[in-house]
Amino acid sequence: MRRSIENGLSSTISTIPIPTSEPAISVAVQDLKAVGSYNWLESSTPTIVVPGGAPIWNDPRLPLRVKADTPPSFIDQNTHRLFPLKLNALVPIFTTIQLLDPKFNFSSLDVITDRNNCRKLLRWIENDDDLKPFRIDAELGGKGTMCLTRWEEDTMDSSSGFKGFGHEFERATTTEVSGCERSKGHHHRMVNYNLGGLNLLVRFEADAQIPVKSLRKRSDPDDITSLLGSLSVASKSSSTPVPFPTHPSLSYVFQPKSSITPQTSIVELKTRSYRSAFGVNSTFPQLFFSQTQHLFLAKHDRGTFVSIEKHQLGEGVFKAEEARAQRGLRKLVEVLKEMRKIVIREGQKGEGVAFVFSYGSGLRVHRLGSVERRKLGKEVDAFFLS
Repeated sequence: MRRSIENGLSSTISTIPIPTSEPAISVAVQDLKAVGSYNWLESSTPTIVVPGGAPIWNDPRLPLRVKADTPPSFIDQNTHRLFPLKLNALVPIFTTIQLLDPKFNFSSLDVITDRNNCRKLLRWIENDDDLKPFRIDAELGGKGTMCLTRWEEDTMDSSSGFKGFGHEFERATTTEVSGCERSKGHHHRMVNYNLGGLNLLVRFEADAQIPVKSLRKRSDPDDITSLLGSLSVASKSSSTPVPFPTHPSLSYVFQPKSSITPQTSIVELKTRSYRSAFGVNSTFPQLFFSQTQHLFLAKHDRGTFVSIEKHQLGEGVFKAEEARAQRGLRKLVEVLKEMRKIVIREGQKGEGVAFVFSYGSGLRVHRLGSVERRKLGKEVDAFFLS
């Protein structure tokens, strides 16, 4: 599926510039909670398993030889599954969280978004030379929640040519948890936290989880109990898919709440040639917006992995990078607040909007046409009224 970034857009109704000033406050994540997770399953009907589980890191012996990646691979799995059904890619978030916490207050949220949107906005604010044009679709949830939908020209990477070794390295060094053996694509998680006065719900993809024995020295007992549940869910799982109550064209397989993988065990895996000048500090936004605690950087020589560097958020290079990123993060909070004002104003008229960056411009705001828009709909509105 390939789309044009201009599809379904009206003329520009306003423009958001990069802020020239920002409040003199320190922006840090507060009140972090992991509130839901799921995996997509291989199935004739789009089906998720709730809660999902990140593959278990096996801590392989080195050197390790893997074959090169081959296409296709997902760019945006949620849109890929749901766009053909004319559904908004945020829909799984609501059913997943309600299954795990029926009392969750969606109306308390200021922003619901994918991590990818936050990364793009920060790169725009920081004038990243490698930033490509991007688009983020948005609409109002309830009376005051800005719902940001990731938008990509392609949802799958099917192009030929050398793709590196990252996906094959993940397959060779991790094992799917029980109940998720039929997973297709990554483990999806939602975290809720306060950032600069905004109450955010952020969805992201997770590569792996550290097993219990590696966490025992630095995790609390509750984390260990939760992780034990995630490693043995098969005996407690129902294998019969159940239709979404709000969207019968989707199905879910429910697993107990005790099986949610604790946030302290989540790992981001990166692979690079040992000749590469890649710096781990460039991965800080990815880890920060999802509060992924661990980065494992595996280095290889033409597919033979020779070393694995292990880094932790809030320590070493990432501690210094968080201090450096403060100016951009403060500006990001101001941009999100301005975006939210526009979404509330237009949403009260029943309109959705798109925020578009192209070279030589600020963040342009367009109204969305009915054909391109994937509405959250009355079914999702009910979550904000409960």
